[in-house]
Amino acid sequence: MKGRMNRFISYTGIFLVLACMNLPNPAHAAVACEKTVKEEHARREVLSNGLTLLVKEVHTLPIVSIEARFRIGSADEGKWAGSGISHFVEHMLFKGTPTRKHGDIEREIKSYGGTINGFTSFDSTGYTLTVESKYLKEAIRLLVNAVMNPAFEEKELEKEREVILKEIKLQNDNPDEYSMQLLWSAIYTTHPYKYPIIGYKDLVRKLKREDLLSFHNQYYTPNKLVFGVCGDVDTAVVQKEVESAFKNYKMRFYETQALPQEGQQIAIREHEERADVNLSRFLIGYHSIPVSHQDLFALDVLASILGDGESSILYKTLVDRRLAYSVGAYNYTPKDPGIFFISILLNEENIPGVAKELDRVIGVIKSGKVDEGQLDKAKNITLVDYVLSHETIEAQAKDMVTGEILVNDPDFSSRYLEGIKNVNSKDVARVANLYLKNNTETMIYLLPKSAKTDDIKKEVSGIKSDIVVEKYELENGMRVIIREDHSLPVVAIDAVFQGGLRVENAHNNGISNITSEISLRGTKNRTKDEIYGSIEKLGGSISNISGNNSFGVTLTILSENLDFGLDLLSDILLNPTFPEAELDNIKSLTLAAIKNREDDIFESGIKLFKQNLYKDHPYRFTVIGEKETVENVKREHLVKFYKQFYVPKNLVLALFGDFDKEKTLAKVKALFKDFKGELPSELSGETPKVEPIKAAIAKFMEKEQVVIVAGLKTTKITDPDIYALSVLASILAGSDGRLFYDVRDKLGISYTQGAMTVPGVDPGYFLFYIATSKEHLEDGKELIIDEVKKLQKNSVTEEELKLAKADLVGSKLRSLQSNQGLAFTSSLDELYGLGYDNFKKFASQIESVTKADMDRIVNKYFNIKDLVIVSVGPVHDAN
Repeated sequence: MKGRMNRFISYTGIFLVLACMNLPNPAHAAVACEKTVKEEHARREVLSNGLTLLVKEVHTLPIVSIEARFRIGSADEGKWAGSGISHFVEHMLFKGTPTRKHGDIEREIKSYGGTINGFTSFDSTGYTLTVESKYLKEAIRLLVNAVMNPAFEEKELEKEREVILKEIKLQNDNPDEYSMQLLWSAIYTTHPYKYPIIGYKDLVRKLKREDLLSFHNQYYTPNKLVFGVCGDVDTAVVQKEVESAFKNYKMRFYETQALPQEGQQIAIREHEERADVNLSRFLIGYHSIPVSHQDLFALDVLASILGDGESSILYKTLVDRRLAYSVGAYNYTPKDPGIFFISILLNEENIPGVAKELDRVIGVIKSGKVDEGQLDKAKNITLVDYVLSHETIEAQAKDMVTGEILVNDPDFSSRYLEGIKNVNSKDVARVANLYLKNNTETMIYLLPKSAKTDDIKKEVSGIKSDIVVEKYELENGMRVIIREDHSLPVVAIDAVFQGGLRVENAHNNGISNITSEISLRGTKNRTKDEIYGSIEKLGGSISNISGNNSFGVTLTILSENLDFGLDLLSDILLNPTFPEAELDNIKSLTLAAIKNREDDIFESGIKLFKQNLYKDHPYRFTVIGEKETVENVKREHLVKFYKQFYVPKNLVLALFGDFDKEKTLAKVKALFKDFKGELPSELSGETPKVEPIKAAIAKFMEKEQVVIVAGLKTTKITDPDIYALSVLASILAGSDGRLFYDVRDKLGISYTQGAMTVPGVDPGYFLFYIATSKEHLEDGKELIIDEVKKLQKNSVTEEELKLAKADLVGSKLRSLQSNQGLAFTSSLDELYGLGYDNFKKFASQIESVTKADMDRIVNKYFNIKDLVIVSVGPVHDAN
């Protein structure tokens, strides 16, 4: 279960965690524990038709998340095994019902300010609908109608088949996803976990409408359904509405089957492939356990000790010593026995040395030499992950439903946390010996083809106004934004500076990112190991951030450790030493990231697009830089950059969470009282004019898909036009957008398509993108041009405008659930001149957009002759 890629953990009350983990003030924690469990306990009821209903009341924001999860996944497909039929059915469930034609479902959800997602796993298939809570009744009825009465129209089925086939190609083009599938297919020889959830192409092609109808009729029954509702609701009302919505659906018999289980693996398995990648992926996997097994807790802790964070054993052993570029350890535990695996990104020639180090490290743990500090860190990381996972009601709904699906317990979390608390070093050594046995490994090598390792309401609701955010300006000009919120014992901190790509040039591209990164690698008072080790031991996290217009540091920590967190942050911002050894290490990791970026077809497409859109402006660069610019960075360059931009008038510090405002503000003032400096002239000067160059328009990559990226220059983030542009992006993108309908639904030529607006401190851009097959390259280009022409002819309809507004406001409302997200948004809005409380104005600004505004921005920005179109994939390089 453990691993940030598959964090299943769900828990019933944060103060339960505080009590269980023996944190300070146990008496207070115990009282809070009782109160929280009583208020937030998941209510479970099995209805007369066998449906399992879970309800959890959370009254923080007027939002409700509804999840319908069926106990049927890709592992249960029986005679259809390997075809991905469960995933295919999931794709079809929002394509229309006998009472709602195609497109009605998406439009209705958008009118509720909602969002819907479907997903398929090995063990279940689920559908999550999140809306404003005043639409509870309508949302329940819509979701029930969609999942229980799909039309499976032949025309839509064929289009969706093509979409899935393209999705398979996209997965195969992603080296990380592809290497993971190689591991699953190699480690399982009998159990259906060996099959890709999405299915094999040849078997997907063979599925008929009758197969989907038969599968749905057999398995989509109330007695195989867990229906979870979480949010601002009344339990009795929810049960009444669910019973009413399901009154015509009776319990049905369904075929049960015992899945074939794996035999004992008694020899090493290895699989090697060469592909069009720049860096190698080395995965080593072991047979693990089901989520219900008692060794779950010790294996999760072992995974954290090995590969969670920059102070983890494998990071320090492999990445810090430059044997690898990244490493992670995971204990993936579905319903049946799963996999414990280690994933490493590295150069091919380092694989033997890394394998030797892995064997040594695992041997040390097997011998019982488990550091107690690492053990404590793993437990604290679990706690903080829990806190952060419960900031949204979508996550809480998903967690309680997953607990019911996998272990028949929606409140499994309380047992999980108690189990984690009780793990000791002997348990970790025991499970390492029991499961990480020599000669039972499965090893996957995904290697470069050529070993060039050296190059290697329907009305819009307003935003809830009781979120109180305050701004203070210190004597030195530094701005501090504060939100005191005691709902969870955690604090999110962001320190952001203007800078980023906007202040870089062709000689120092990437310097914002490197400077912000190296500030975490050593100060006058702390080494890199002391910085990461101390924060991770407390269950916190810290990282650098860098983008088009800014850079900085973000930190999350338990509120009881806030004083330490502020001390650490001030030391990082005020006293960096720019160690030469760390600079060499950062450059090595960044050069590896640049190589890895070149393997990503989407990133390559965006890069080519920006290079064509911006002739001289620094927005044409990439955040992490290029090989030449990174190699040329020297310590003196970083010191100069630091002195220019790390000044109080260029800093916005945001603190959102569980603390006393007055005490915290006093602490900040004391820490930064000697922080001096004037605003750099680079931020007030004129940047180069934004104009397109239209140079290289196509780039060859050996992939199965082609990515088309097209766009136009737009405006600055402070321009009121950004709201109309956001509305337009909503109209074009999403599962009910014009692009989805015209590109995917009407022609079925693309799995992935969309549109977005990217404003900046200087003029940004509006972007279209389509991923399709090589034979549809020209079709995709023409479709984008046609979309622009249609906008020019008749920009948008009143109905589209209405739905887009509801969609945008609903999305903003959901984003306010997290202090992390809100702190980051507020700090950047203040930094860019929009104001720290701009989020409160968002709804009214969106609501004020008229059709005339839409006509105006289309005429102003969307000129065909200014459209820049590029393509990346199995195409000829072209100018």
